[in-house]
Amino acid sequence: MRTTSESPEPRESGGVGESAGISDTAPRLSGVVWVVVLPAVLALVVTLSVVLALLDVSHGGGGAGVLAAAGGFVLAGAVLCWFRWWMRRRGAARPGELPVVVSVAVVTGAGVGFLRFEWSVLERVAPLVLALGCVGLALAGAMVVWVMPPRRVRVVFASGLVLALGLALVGWSWLEKRADDERKNRELSERLAAVDYPVAVLDAPGWEPVAMEVGSQSGVLVTYSPLDQQLKGEGFTLKLRTEPVDPEDARWRPGWENCSEDGGSLPCEGHGAVVLVDQTERYTPYMNARVELVEGVVASLWTDVPGDFEGRPLMGMPDVDMVELAEQISPLEGVEAQRMVEELR
Repeated sequence: MRTTSESPEPRESGGVGESAGISDTAPRLSGVVWVVVLPAVLALVVTLSVVLALLDVSHGGGGAGVLAAAGGFVLAGAVLCWFRWWMRRRGAARPGELPVVVSVAVVTGAGVGFLRFEWSVLERVAPLVLALGCVGLALAGAMVVWVMPPRRVRVVFASGLVLALGLALVGWSWLEKRADDERKNRELSERLAAVDYPVAVLDAPGWEPVAMEVGSQSGVLVTYSPLDQQLKGEGFTLKLRTEPVDPEDARWRPGWENCSEDGGSLPCEGHGAVVLVDQTERYTPYMNARVELVEGVVASLWTDVPGDFEGRPLMGMPDVDMVELAEQISPLEGVEAQRMVEELR
């Protein structure tokens, strides 16, 4: 007897099931929420959490910022897990890929923002630029996950797109930094060329110039960073200011400005050619050593101890001999002063 076997019916494709994409399983309104609102909100929450934690750690906020940041991370993680569960219930394949891509975008955006901060191309809009970068990368990756079919290559392609955009932002930031550095150094050279008095420099070993400012009324200010990695990591620097003496102000001897010995309010000590002002017992401690660089020009060396928002020092005054350092201050003029600008690049 001849028998025939029935062939199974083919499975439907493209509907709800293991082959269904996110865009096939979410209602239209939910799709707008998940592909636009969710990545943007999560990127903003995580970015704000990172900024709060960094501000708290760097400025001694007492841990409140870290706790708020931890709450933000927990909230973001909970929302991502809930979204993954919700899409799994609707039958979407690989529902965890969108949270993964959003996480990659936030980390990439935070890295780009950190580089821009280190390269000083953010200035005062650092949190805003960081947030916008994270949101833009998250939206780009989420859109890819939304429209592509749920294959293994989807998360790789979406994450690769996010990383490529991140690298493009890094390259653009680097070019922006180079252009900004060249502009600032050109302007600094022009202002320094207009200075008609010698500029004080510190020739002491263990210190290097890292920044210079030239003001029409405030003289020339050079910032020195220690080569000692511990002091450098704590943020301690020295400030060396060169200022001409006001010839019409006969109240003070050069270097003894506002000292109690000449009728001022500051306690000053004379150490040969160096005048030392020791204010290490103040709420905001500092030490100041002054020398007359040339006749009519005073060089003033200050300690700069990092502090929090309320002016409280974040470190103790290091053991630096301000008198010995001040004795190693020398004048520079003309081409030699311009060469110092080149060293700061």
